[in-house]
Amino acid sequence: MKKVGLTGGIGSGKSTVSAYMEKRGIPVIDADKIAREIVKKGSPVLKELSEAFGHDIIDVKGDLDRKKLASRAFSNAESKNILDRITQKRIYDIAYSRLKKLSLEGKEKMVLIDAPLLFESGLSRLVDEIWVVSADLKTRVERVAERDKISREQISRIEENQLDEEEKEKKADRVLDNSGTKEQLYEQIERLLKEI
Repeated sequence: MKKVGLTGGIGSGKSTVSAYMEKRGIPVIDADKIAREIVKKGSPVLKELSEAFGHDIIDVKGDLDRKKLASRAFSNAESKNILDRITQKRIYDIAYSRLKKLSLEGKEKMVLIDAPLLFESGLSRLVDEIWVVSADLKTRVERVAERDKISREQISRIEENQLDEEEKEKKADRVLDNSGTKEQLYEQIERLLKEI
């Protein structure tokens, strides 16, 4: 089974690539979805985050206030390190477990691990090949501002805490340019799938 790691900067289009791969019948292990799973109401991780970042990051319904957590966790490198220490090992362990299960079942020819922090989390060690989705900074910022309704300053803080786009591209086996249309992106994916 071919294991492909997918990463890219905020707003680059990783989710678009993942969704396309899923439509093609390729299993996707999504690190962001795992991150949401581990902070569900009443979870030990949510409790640990509230102790580190303030109990008010949990709203009146008992759910995580993601924007409040992000504003605190991405305020400086030390806060980001605390967030990573609490979440990254758990995300890695769950992704590893799901990958192992797929491998043991032996039904799939390929699996995709979609992780914004593929290198930083160590998930890159689990894959055979790395794809980076890339787009120019202006396009990425516009996408995120529109999608998440957050300020450019908040986007910059998140970006500062991720591996530089250029560094990701240097470590990649393949780079998908997502500065154009979705159709152009899909064509690139199809070319890579044929090569695999």
